[in-house]
Amino acid sequence: MTANILRLLTSLIVSDLTNLDRPLPATCAGIMAPQRDQSQEVVHRPDTDGYWSHVIIGSLSRLLRFAGYSTDVHAKLCTFVNQVISPAMGAPPSLASEGRIVPVFESFMCDDYSPIELSILWGKGKPCVRFSIEAISNKDEMARSLGLNMAASMRLMSTLESKRLADFTLFKKLMASTTIRCLSESEASAITSCSVTRSQIFFGFDLLYSGDIMVKGYLVPLLRSRLSQCSSFDIIYRAVIDNGLDCRALDVIHQYVTGEAYGRDEGLPEPARPEAIILSTDAITQLHAARLKIYFRFPTSSFEEILRHLSLGGRTCRLPWIEPLRRCWVALMKTDPYENSPAPASGERETTTTDCLIYYSFVQGAELPTAKLYIPVRHWCRDDLSISRAVVNLVHSFSGDETTSSASLYPKLLEDCYPGAPLDSSKGRQTYLCLGRKDDGSFELSM
Repeated sequence: MTANILRLLTSLIVSDLTNLDRPLPATCAGIMAPQRDQSQEVVHRPDTDGYWSHVIIGSLSRLLRFAGYSTDVHAKLCTFVNQVISPAMGAPPSLASEGRIVPVFESFMCDDYSPIELSILWGKGKPCVRFSIEAISNKDEMARSLGLNMAASMRLMSTLESKRLADFTLFKKLMASTTIRCLSESEASAITSCSVTRSQIFFGFDLLYSGDIMVKGYLVPLLRSRLSQCSSFDIIYRAVIDNGLDCRALDVIHQYVTGEAYGRDEGLPEPARPEAIILSTDAITQLHAARLKIYFRFPTSSFEEILRHLSLGGRTCRLPWIEPLRRCWVALMKTDPYENSPAPASGERETTTTDCLIYYSFVQGAELPTAKLYIPVRHWCRDDLSISRAVVNLVHSFSGDETTSSASLYPKLLEDCYPGAPLDSSKGRQTYLCLGRKDDGSFELSM
């Protein structure tokens, strides 16, 4: 889940792109829904063979063309998806009689349970295309594990390592302390009766213009937290510390999210403290250079409170964030936070994307973490058109010439990929706009 100053997280709801002709539900948080011949009206459950390749490559190709990837790199990346990613996605979804899409497994990644997210990062150079997935195990594997979805992830890790695309040494150490590999029947019964997710592992892929792929692993400790009656942040904290990592920045995060006072900051009161939902790391061989990221969900839509969280209550510098965040606020919410404007309506707290999301990132030996903010535009903003126009303005404001030349086409990209309701009368194509500060002090935007 959903980066830097502008991040377009796109969650692709699964649909039969060959034979399914209908608008995506309003709850979909994606960019891509490739068009087809409007004269076809047949609706049926798609075949398993080739389904995921068709869905993912169809959407990814649009983004790669939009971002200006070369033809050779485009072909190389699509081959990677076809040979490595699609086989890990499991069986396709079913289509219920009323037209509702029924996934094989309810992934935690998106509100609509889609196991795919597409993303664009706008920085100093050309925009970078990225995507994330949750690998889906087959029916027999899930039955043997009493509903856990781990087998497909283990296979995908093995495949990526065998192709020398990733090194999961550190990730596997952290995984052992943050996930559940097997359930007793009583535990399976207990989690069935509650709302806790069974998702535990995601994978992220940054697609570089050279054709290289940077792989990241994501761990969701919520199931282990529920079964152990231990907070998800405590689980993450112990996993990092017990593996002997030199993570002084983690102690700074721990002080803030557990309510410790610092200088003029009196410490977060219990109701304002966040929930840790994800631990991620780069799947690289150079473990000292691997970034660790902890994603927190903060129950707030207040500009001042968000600034406080981004600076960890004054433990890092607040000043660099003020103007970039204010610029995003004005562009997205059409209000100036310093003119006594009300906070944006955050909507009902019924989905995972309503709250403000922040991750803190650090490498071993770092004294302080860096932060990245995910603004839940789907819930806080008026419609998809206003969001897409804000994206264009912000990219022009923050990024270089190579990036801005493509950004102006972004609203058209949304329209082309989402035929149906006009952008100015719909909301849900875009989930988060992300603002992140890099080590050199510059900001990036991603969606």
